[in-house]
Amino acid sequence: MGLLSTQLLAPQAGQTQLTEPVRVDLHWQKISSGAEKLGIYAAINGGLPQIFEFDTGGSGFNATIACDFSRYSNWWGSSTSDPCPSPSPPASTTPPPPPSPCPTISLSPEFCTLYDSGLQYNGSQVVGSVQLFDQPYSTSAKLNSANVVIGQSSSIYDTKKGSYDWYANTSSPFSQPVEGAFYGDFGMSIKQSPIGINSLVNQLTYANGVTPGFRVHAIYGERPWVQFGLGPEDLKKWPKHFTLNTSTGLANPNPNTNTGGINNGSLKVEGSQTFSGENLTSLIFDSGATTTIHSGSAAPIVTLTNEPFPPGPFPLALTQSCSSNTSNKTYVTDSAHVKLSGLSVYGVEEEILSFQAGCNSTTSPQFNQVELQIGSASNPAPSCTTFGAPCYYLNAGILPFLNYDIIFNLDPTMSVLGSVVSEPNSAKVLMLQVPAPVPLLGVMTAFSFARRLRRTMNQR
Repeated sequence: MGLLSTQLLAPQAGQTQLTEPVRVDLHWQKISSGAEKLGIYAAINGGLPQIFEFDTGGSGFNATIACDFSRYSNWWGSSTSDPCPSPSPPASTTPPPPPSPCPTISLSPEFCTLYDSGLQYNGSQVVGSVQLFDQPYSTSAKLNSANVVIGQSSSIYDTKKGSYDWYANTSSPFSQPVEGAFYGDFGMSIKQSPIGINSLVNQLTYANGVTPGFRVHAIYGERPWVQFGLGPEDLKKWPKHFTLNTSTGLANPNPNTNTGGINNGSLKVEGSQTFSGENLTSLIFDSGATTTIHSGSAAPIVTLTNEPFPPGPFPLALTQSCSSNTSNKTYVTDSAHVKLSGLSVYGVEEEILSFQAGCNSTTSPQFNQVELQIGSASNPAPSCTTFGAPCYYLNAGILPFLNYDIIFNLDPTMSVLGSVVSEPNSAKVLMLQVPAPVPLLGVMTAFSFARRLRRTMNQR
């Protein structure tokens, strides 16, 4: 299947500069697996709002578009581009051949990006305005940004299933192609994208004392929202501050992390064996995923602590397959105690999460599952092929967002204990605000997060 037309969309006037923080509602959507993910209502060039996955682990706004986009994908408004190649693509009953694998760096104006989920987006880079809305039937946008680079997606190919989830055709409209819930991916990763499509927060400019960055409030059971731009109230001395690395390989003990994250995190899994990677685990915060351990080998080796290199194989004694699983996924065994922490900018190791892992969990949503993406030298894990070996990092997934307001501060300077700390331009600061203690019923287990948060707040 050919790529979309390379003619750019006509940009529309809008807010390219934030002079005050702007909050936009997020929404929990049930996906095809029965779990829940966050979505945001967006439109392009004055189209009608539709929901896209809100994904802090993804790069840029990747939005699907149909051949007859005014009928079948009306979240795209006015456009001077032809969304389909010539000759016309096949009808839905005749899928095109599989796309080529994504290159390491995409050549503009084409784009191709592969997610850890195995979904590969193909299409063209275009420029247009993006509107964000609180609700699907809102008549006015909360944020309207012009001249934004967007991924105009002509196909979504599932590399794990070996089939298309969706591709542009001329015969019919399409339902939500992304996990049965979304029309594309609204990526909010702070990392500069190698494919040229950066997150909206990275494409805005800021003035009038507004600090570059964004804040996510997704405490489960409360109304979720995202705030673009940070004000004084967002930049208090919250208990937890971590330095994020947004550039692969820069002062990073594990240069193979696929997006901005904490370099010197710690992961410990206690079950029939103990797996520990003290200050060697790169942690990323991905609202579009569940907790996932990425390891380059499946050999049954128990890893020791304080090794000079990133810990390698995850011990098979701590793994299991879910009986309800139909995609051959491997998980951390039921009842294992999983602890995540990181070295804060204060030089103190701070706990981020502490919970009991589940596999065939009876709770809903099943946020306590910990997936493993593991492989061997001859058959590496998909997420490791781009970054080489050794490949080891931890995707903390949605869980941190359910327990904290998470603030991504994109200003390279910040005040810590009365001193101004300057980070390299490619390193940013993640700030975790401990919220008022709210029990996460049905989510956390015997290691009650509410009790731990009360202890933390009583010590402040």
